[in-house]
Amino acid sequence: MPTFRPVRRHFARKSSQAGVEFRKTWTATLFVNNVFNKHAQLESMFTENEPQADFTRIETNQPLTAGIDLTYRY
Repeated sequence: MPTFRPVRRHFARKSSQAGVEFRKTWTATLFVNNVFNKHAQLESMFTENEPQADFTRIETNQPLTAGIDLTYRY
């Protein structure tokens, strides 16, 4: 029985960050991962005994994520 392997397309993901440092003790960094919110199919998972559309799952990359990282050195 042949194995079905779907073709996955190439994708690129853009991430950015910018930060400032205050008196060598405080650091604040803004970050954005996956800036353009690209969705990619990383893995197609299906059960070997039930290869039907109802049981097929697609693993994707992390969606757009943004935040602030604050660090204090003492």
